[in-house]
Amino acid sequence: MEKKLVELYPWVNQAETPIPMCWNPKDKFSYITLTQNDTKILYKGPGKSQKDAAAVRTKHPIPVSCGLFYFEVKVISKGKEGYIGVGLSQPDVNLNRLPGWDKGSFGYHGDDGHTFWSSGTGRSYGPTFGTGDVIGCGLDLVNNKCFYTKNGMDLGVAFTDLTHPSLYPCVGLQSTGEVVETNFGQEPFMFDISSIKKELEVDARNVIAKYQAKLSRGEWEQTLQKIVLDYLVHNGFHAAAESFSKSTGILLKETVASMSNRLTIQKLVLQGRISEAVAMAQDLYPGVLEKNPLLHFRLKVRQFIEMVGGADSGVAGQPEGKSHLRPSRTPSPRDLNRNGSTKHTNGILKEEPARPNGLALNFDSEMETEVVLEDHSGDCVMEVDMPVGSDAGTHTNGLAVAHNGGDVTQSMDFDDDDDEENKVVFGGNPELLRRTLDFGKHLNEFAAKVRDDGRSEIRNLASEAFSLMAYSDPWRSPLAHLLDPLQREPVCASLNSALLGDERQTSHPALKVLISHSKRLFPLQAKRGSGVIAFRNIFEVLRSLNIPDSERMVSSCSGKTSDSESSSC
Repeated sequence: MEKKLVELYPWVNQAETPIPMCWNPKDKFSYITLTQNDTKILYKGPGKSQKDAAAVRTKHPIPVSCGLFYFEVKVISKGKEGYIGVGLSQPDVNLNRLPGWDKGSFGYHGDDGHTFWSSGTGRSYGPTFGTGDVIGCGLDLVNNKCFYTKNGMDLGVAFTDLTHPSLYPCVGLQSTGEVVETNFGQEPFMFDISSIKKELEVDARNVIAKYQAKLSRGEWEQTLQKIVLDYLVHNGFHAAAESFSKSTGILLKETVASMSNRLTIQKLVLQGRISEAVAMAQDLYPGVLEKNPLLHFRLKVRQFIEMVGGADSGVAGQPEGKSHLRPSRTPSPRDLNRNGSTKHTNGILKEEPARPNGLALNFDSEMETEVVLEDHSGDCVMEVDMPVGSDAGTHTNGLAVAHNGGDVTQSMDFDDDDDEENKVVFGGNPELLRRTLDFGKHLNEFAAKVRDDGRSEIRNLASEAFSLMAYSDPWRSPLAHLLDPLQREPVCASLNSALLGDERQTSHPALKVLISHSKRLFPLQAKRGSGVIAFRNIFEVLRSLNIPDSERMVSSCSGKTSDSESSSC
């Protein structure tokens, strides 16, 4: 049911503005009886005159963010006279009347085929309807119009200028034996509303096109270009940023090497290699973690979790010369299994079945990496290849390496079958267990020194992480969510923001701020009665671009670029 509602009304936040899905037992006239989860209406009145009319409204008004709301009423029995009205009503309209007879209500009646709008005198509109007919009522919130259908056929516009912010679906009955059933989307509609939606998408674009911007076209373009460049720089997409800067003529505010440094640190965090990321951050950005003790604490907690999960060996592996490492191709968190392990076969990176915690993967060759060195002026960047690890052909943190010194390809193949049954905590590796326990003691001591201003969620971080040790199979424990690679993303974003602050850059990209503002404006626009938001809004545009993980990008303003510059922060 929930899935059907999302398909019909994707931009409605039901927590704030519930969609009408049934009739309200507390908002009906006494002659009305409701059954079948309050979707079936029976008339139980005397049915002798207009004074015996009875109506019912839904529990909730129609949310403006629906853009288009539609429901269908099937006439099970037209009763003695077929005095049945289907329509809309404001919340304060008298329910001892058929829809449309009083001000603030609108109805299409079955006995004469007339429509009624705030008057007892109707006007000719469509055919009559009775037993077996299905009458649909649609509210177009882009153009503020109401239309009806009969047995799947569009009858055209019945009412216009419906600007009241609270309109409820409404049905009225008046004669003995009348019974109707209602479909609010629980079942497929007889009428295909997709055609109406396509028309409203065009109407929504036209509404936006009529908006006159205060800036000239050139100013708009330059503003958008600055937003794009700011986003690329923020996430460390140095190659894309440099190329975009050259094509637009907008100067970079950060050196390419600095962006590359941040991108590398982000990649390490997203792979679960927290100890390496922390060592690199402390080396290249001295003092930044000391200035952000809560962030430092969160990183340490994450490192402990990754050590339990086997993605972090607890050894930073920092090479000499204060250089840092940038793997030729770093998988995104979704490329990695929960242990962060992959294997390289015939030039294609393939996912390794989940291995026991901490077991090192042995390879026959060295990992190709690049070292980025920046001179004191910040202008010179040099990239060279060098091997990683103290032992040739061995990588101790569960990450993939290329055989025979070859580059890792961009394509990724996945195996869905994790070897869950073979997982054993630490896999009998006493050295990793010892390092994890030692680090746990250090983390406990560090937690005691961190002041969190009374925020209990911060204090509970270490406690939850330590609790993983209590389970023989933490992947099947109540705390298994801590091992999910997606849990690395929040601390990755926070670390990146801290590094940007250390570089005197803004801690949040303008694009994220704009999307955050749009989120806040979305419900405000809905309250103001702008149905356009259901068809043309920033979230719909992002979704229409077919960008991978666009849903998550909408919620967190994170995204990806192509090739090796992949990040989710």
